[in-house]
Amino acid sequence: MINNSNFVPQEDGLSIQRCKSGDSLFHYTNSSALINIIENGELWLTKSNCLNDKSEFIYCEDVIKKACDEFFAAGDTAFGKDFCDDVINDFNNSGRPDIIQGDYVLSFSLDRDNILLWSEYSNFMGYSIEFDYEKFKESLKTKGMIFDGFVIYDEIVQVSRLKQALALICNSYETEINGSDIQQRLVDGSIGEDMRELLLQNFSVYCTAYSMFFKKPCFSGENEYRFVIWAVHQDFSEKIIGLVPLNFRDKQNVIIPYIKVPIVTNDGLLPIRSITIGPQNNIDISETGLRFFLASKKYQIVSVNRSDIPLRY
Repeated sequence: MINNSNFVPQEDGLSIQRCKSGDSLFHYTNSSALINIIENGELWLTKSNCLNDKSEFIYCEDVIKKACDEFFAAGDTAFGKDFCDDVINDFNNSGRPDIIQGDYVLSFSLDRDNILLWSEYSNFMGYSIEFDYEKFKESLKTKGMIFDGFVIYDEIVQVSRLKQALALICNSYETEINGSDIQQRLVDGSIGEDMRELLLQNFSVYCTAYSMFFKKPCFSGENEYRFVIWAVHQDFSEKIIGLVPLNFRDKQNVIIPYIKVPIVTNDGLLPIRSITIGPQNNIDISETGLRFFLASKKYQIVSVNRSDIPLRY
């Protein structure tokens, strides 16, 4: 039997575009969260299956089906359908409640002043915090595994990424059975049961990882960038480096699991470049209060701006 090595795709195994040095990321939030972020020097990441848009996982099922349809199109399509059904079953199981481990998401945007995000996160009254990407990533202090990248909205690209992942997995195991063409044997349905199961499990992991960065095209206006942290809460293996505490918060009478991630820099300050005040927050003291708060926390260098979006209501 072929050994299942608990395959987990490393960061470079995902074909996802990432920010570069000098880039900025913008985090939209309300006043109470802004105060908490700066006073405590930490950000809260929400459990992936408790995000606002629950349709993300359902949408990814459709992407997986299309990727498998194209991958097996020239081979045994019935075998391919069974393989796809099993992958989706594993994928759905990965989204079930799990107090041992989980994926946690932190959302940013590439836009400083985005009307969709003002509406979604703060009813046009909140704040957009500009972070230095490189310094932010370097300052993340967590025992979890970190992935980050641009959210992919193009379905054609999403399907292509999953097909590439399955081909990559096949190629990585060819040496285990004397260089045999595993990909072709999988496509035509002649692969052995042990190898099929191994490929299926590994592909399911890739699907789960990619699903954190796939969204419907209709959300492309958010221009989202994500950090995803895979965290372990209970030690079930000697290989686990460290545990990340699991927390819970109330959000509109719903209990939401999350993790706290400290942001630690040499000067003790968060890598914040600017803060923009929401378009409907026209109260004169909003800017005065923000500047006073920032100065009291030694963030005098952070620039304060107002939204450029003219709202008529």
